[in-house]
Amino acid sequence: MGKAVVQLNHVHIYGPIPTRFDENNMGKFTVRRTVNWGDCDPAGIVYTPRVLDYACETVDAWLREELTASWWQLNSSGKGPGLPTVNAVCDFISILSPDQCVELSMNIREIGRSSIVFEVEGVAEGDRLAFRVKLVSCALDLTSRRATPIPDWMREKLEAYQKGCV
Repeated sequence: MGKAVVQLNHVHIYGPIPTRFDENNMGKFTVRRTVNWGDCDPAGIVYTPRVLDYACETVDAWLREELTASWWQLNSSGKGPGLPTVNAVCDFISILSPDQCVELSMNIREIGRSSIVFEVEGVAEGDRLAFRVKLVSCALDLTSRRATPIPDWMREKLEAYQKGCV
């Protein structure tokens, strides 16, 4: 399947984001970034929390592209339900070091009544899987601060993307 790749770096995180659709395929939304020295410990291995940042930035870029609202906008402006992360799990498979390029591909694993399970895989040069992050978000009514069903307009976009990634 074809995929659009978005370049993230320390200067312009969200730059112009090309559509991930091509003429024939949807494919996974993929972001490419370079591991910076500041992302790593003195031994030159990426810090654990930075991997979670990479995953959150990838999901946020997808939300901007597909839902035309950032995570912040969804959580603060009433543009939709809030989507706070209620669970995060990270599996480290191999080491990432400074100046390595990593492609971050996002998938939607599950869509519940009010929950969404995002999965972001980080693949380093040479198609080496470096990590897999699972982020569970809950649709939240911003007034009551309680779980709410995912609105139909959002569910349609989530399901279309999920189907296109199979």
